[in-house]
Amino acid sequence: MPSLPRWHEPDWWARYWDDVRPQLLWLRLEADKVRIRWGVPVWALEESLRAVFLLGPWVLWFARHLPIKPRSRAGGEFRRGRFRLALDLSGEPGPAPWHTVRALLEGTGEGMLRLPSGEPFVHIEAGRDVNIRIVSY
Repeated sequence: MPSLPRWHEPDWWARYWDDVRPQLLWLRLEADKVRIRWGVPVWALEESLRAVFLLGPWVLWFARHLPIKPRSRAGGEFRRGRFRLALDLSGEPGPAPWHTVRALLEGTGEGMLRLPSGEPFVHIEAGRDVNIRIVSY
């Protein structure tokens, strides 16, 4: 059973502010005379990643229900540059992955990109003129 908010505790307010404040990822590229700054809300990237991770099992389950010929064409190994993906669609499809729907609705994976404010995800310094940072604020 959920408890009532504890408005008299400073820790409660700190947790509340951490949940409701807008989180942004900032890309800062500084090279010679070029200065680029670009921001994106964290929730947009998190929701995209959650969709890929939690809906991926459904795609495989549906692909295993294809007839034999299209399934053999869809399976195999995909190569794009250094990226290789071996996709095995042989065998029985198994039970439907309903656990992923439940996980998606329960909010599994929310906050996966949260770091303390100002902590960089990526920080690259190349020489003294190039500086690339992706920071959460």
